Amino acid sequence: MILYPIILCLLAIALNAPPAEPAEARKIPVAIPSVSPSSTTFVVARDRGFYGEEGLEVELIVMPAAQATQALIGGNVKFATVGGAGLPPLLRGKTVANLFFENSTRTRLSFEVATRRLGGQVLNFTAAGSSLASSLSHAFPGASAPTRTSASRQSLAAAADP
Repeated sequence: MILYPIILCLLAIALNAPPAEPAEARKIPVAIPSVSPSSTTFVVARDRGFYGEEGLEVELIVMPAAQATQALIGGNVKFATVGGAGLPPLLRGKTVANLFFENSTRTRLSFEVATRRLGGQVLNFTAAGSSLASSLSHAFPGASAPTRTSASRQSLAAAADP
């Protein structure tokens, strides 16, 4: 029964505490392509005060999709609402280099297909076919390029060796 008075005291303290002052709203710039049905939810949420209830002050900035994507990558806006139309101009004429330390045909093909669909060109590099494997074999004769499996086996063997 000692717990009962302690709970009453804590409850009285909590009820008599001054109300917390609201924190200053965090400003967040959001790029939208236009005020249209696709961005209506952002406008309605702002106008009804939903962002303010969460301590956010959202600034909706209207800009073309390609520019919004570049602003997002550059850190000028925190969020951007662009569809697939905003991405192809970003990769058109660009070369994307993929570096794979482990063989994974499915991952490599997925990256290639995505880059090509977005208008880019692909260069693939693998550790097995690069000078990394060659330099390791010169530095450590008899060694091969480490893989996740061989590294795990080596660490297990080292842990088991007294």
